[in-house]
Amino acid sequence: MNKLRTIRVKAFRGALADLTLDFTKNNQSVAIFGENATGKSTVTDAVEWFFTSQVGHLWAEDCRVDALRNVLVQDDSEDSEVEMKFSDSKMDSVKVLPVTGKHKQNNSTKAFSAFIDQAAKERILLRHADVAAFVTATKSEKRQEIEKIVGYDDVRKFRDAIRGTKTKLEKDPDYLAATRLVEAAESDLLKLSGETIAKKEQVFAKMNSILADHKIDVIVSDSNSYKTAMQLLKGQIGDPKKTEKRLGYESLKKHLEVLDKSLVSYFAVRDLFTENYRNFISDSGLIAKVKLEAFLKAGITVLSEVPAKSEQCPFCLTDYDLESLRQTVEQRVEEIEELSSKYKTLSEDKAKLTIQLSEIKNALTAISTSPNEFFEGDIRQLLQTLISSIPNLVEHFEERFASLESIEFEDDLNEETSTSFLKFAKVVNDKIESLTLSDSENKALVSYQTIDGIAKAFSQRKKNKELVDVFRIQIATLGDIYENFLTVQNEAVQKVLDTISEDVNHFYNLLLPSATIDNISLKLLGEQGIEFEYSFHGNPTHPPKKYLSESYLNCLGIVLFLSSAKLFNKQCRFFVLDDIVTSFDTNLRRMLIRLLKQEFSDWQIVLLTHEKFWFDIMKRELEGSNWLFKNVSYSPSSGTTLEQSLLNKRDILQAKFDDDTLTGTDLRIYLENVLKEICVRLKVPVEYRPNDRNEDRMSGELLSSLKGALKKHKCSEVNESETLKNLDGSALVVNKDSHDSSVSIDKSDLRVSLDDIDKLVQTFKCDDCKSWVQADNKGAAGSIYCGCGKKSISWV
Repeated sequence: MNKLRTIRVKAFRGALADLTLDFTKNNQSVAIFGENATGKSTVTDAVEWFFTSQVGHLWAEDCRVDALRNVLVQDDSEDSEVEMKFSDSKMDSVKVLPVTGKHKQNNSTKAFSAFIDQAAKERILLRHADVAAFVTATKSEKRQEIEKIVGYDDVRKFRDAIRGTKTKLEKDPDYLAATRLVEAAESDLLKLSGETIAKKEQVFAKMNSILADHKIDVIVSDSNSYKTAMQLLKGQIGDPKKTEKRLGYESLKKHLEVLDKSLVSYFAVRDLFTENYRNFISDSGLIAKVKLEAFLKAGITVLSEVPAKSEQCPFCLTDYDLESLRQTVEQRVEEIEELSSKYKTLSEDKAKLTIQLSEIKNALTAISTSPNEFFEGDIRQLLQTLISSIPNLVEHFEERFASLESIEFEDDLNEETSTSFLKFAKVVNDKIESLTLSDSENKALVSYQTIDGIAKAFSQRKKNKELVDVFRIQIATLGDIYENFLTVQNEAVQKVLDTISEDVNHFYNLLLPSATIDNISLKLLGEQGIEFEYSFHGNPTHPPKKYLSESYLNCLGIVLFLSSAKLFNKQCRFFVLDDIVTSFDTNLRRMLIRLLKQEFSDWQIVLLTHEKFWFDIMKRELEGSNWLFKNVSYSPSSGTTLEQSLLNKRDILQAKFDDDTLTGTDLRIYLENVLKEICVRLKVPVEYRPNDRNEDRMSGELLSSLKGALKKHKCSEVNESETLKNLDGSALVVNKDSHDSSVSIDKSDLRVSLDDIDKLVQTFKCDDCKSWVQADNKGAAGSIYCGCGKKSISWV
């Protein structure tokens, strides 16, 4: 697995000139301190862009590539660059963002491409805004995130494709239309026969029962006997030509009645849809609003983490009424959710339109089968026009609806068309009335129509039920596949969750060993959900927000990230933690450092913070470990710059001495900080001062307090040593050079003072483990020790 060797950033985000973070050949971890707006997150943004070609918090605000280039770069032709070198030098690469054109990597090997593809899926970045995002997400969002972590994205897509296909089949217009036709045919069969008919034998039995009343000596048992019986029954109606016309007009009348009913339903659905759709798309920013939904929901999560008393917007850092901002964002989310609900309703209304048009086309097609002699005027031409135009109408509003463009229904299928068919229906009805029949002929006609209606209804039922059955088999099959797939997948996901849960619970208890929360685990809930379960005062419960404070929720988010990285990172043995402890209490911050030391000592960590106090805690807790400490600063002329933090100031002082730039002020600050470190480790009592003034300690005061403590604890070998005696003179020298411009201090005086401070450090700090002798590390015979025990002083 790879670790970082160097990160070099140029003309990118806060970096103006080259900004280089060297992790040394030992691939050390690094803690970086910088005030807000100094550009410390330039490092985080660079890592994210290098691996994913985007920066999430910028992309969410639609800033994109324009926000990556440093705006103060003077040379308009200078490209922005992020170079990363790794423990495996074959993965080294420079990613270039040209002034114009697309970004590119200079490492084009297949091995590097595979490395980048895998690393982009791993857990290498955690920002403050994302700490509790998973914990407070919905159950379905948790599942999606977990599946993404474990590499189940494609599996989830396949699962969703199965479910999506099933849903699409269930809403297919042909399926819905066929279902309605089956229902209509069954209704007709019940009306015509007076009983429920589902089998062909039942149809024949009913026909034979009716034919018996007309003394027709033919038993209907197949299509041939049916035709013979119907021909004999038709002969009882009267004149064959008159009978054919009467039957033809009767059939035409029924088809026209079906058409009229379908048109009435269509116009009602169309008018309602048109009005609602026009109102829906009247908002010019509709599509943009829908796209904002995910961002605004993330905004609510961020705002929920901001302290209630804060008066600064967490997004733009300007003064703002935070409660008003929360209400505004929540209102906009509600508006967008309402839009989504309206869009879903409109989609359902659109589907109804499609079904209505399908029924109209079927009715028109049935009418068109009548002989030409039954039509008058332009009805035949109107039929053909409508039959051919309906598919184009469906295609038109499907396309316009998909892009939320206006839909016009100015076509041949309108109220005027309906009026034309109503007039034609009246003509057909007049024709029927003109073809008068005797009572016996009418009786035969009614029986003929009944038998014919039963035959056609049964045929329609059979034909459409076959289509419905095909759909239902596919739907049922997909349902079975989905359920079985989900069962297997859930078993696999739960195994992963169980593995993660072990570390989550372990890490959480390391952070909060005395907390009332235990037995934390991730469990599958419902069909598509994942949620944290935990014991609160011994009682199992969920979700986390039910009882956990903001700080505890953040703890849960952090340990989940760490657990995920430990389990799933296959390429990257490093991760970046960017300002993740804003809401943490001091004790939790110290416990987090110890968790990282204990469980991730063989990992490389980049830890950024804007909180000086925590940074100081880190330096003390991590001293002697494989850590570097850096300070970030910013100026318009230089951009974001990095310098070694005070813990390793000695090398910087040496460089200044070599360059003749070392001053008494540099040495005074260094001496004061060394004395502070020693006094803290030895728990040397000093005069109390209120608030931040406790930090304002001069070297003379600190040295005097240290000597007093050494005397009290009978450490004469140090207290009476030449080191402390000489230090009095050196302290005077550096103070004079720092404060008194009338005194000229020679370079050799500074050299002697620096050597005296070095001897002081050597007295109290171990060369092997790099840790200070501490009052808490008590040994036998009245001595205290460093971390490894090789350095000690008397301490009775």
